[in-house]
Amino acid sequence: MNLDPILSETLDAATKGYPLSSPALPISALGAQRWSVLAGDLPLPLAVIRDSALAHNHAWMRDFKLPSPTCSNSASACASACGA
Repeated sequence: MNLDPILSETLDAATKGYPLSSPALPISALGAQRWSVLAGDLPLPLAVIRDSALAHNHAWMRDFKLPSPTCSNSASACASACGA
């Protein structure tokens, strides 16, 4: 997958959450800015998520399995359980 078109997109202060006093930058350059929530580099309000919570949610979504379409109940019970 070629991400170059996305990484070359430019963000600026018109982008929600972008520091108002920072110059426009391509997405590929954002990490090098080393902006810090705790240092007040980013405008409020904002939300943060711990890496461990993100990893947990990613694993849960990756491993999620829908219920099997087969049903061991009677046809009428299965139809009502499935909303048919």
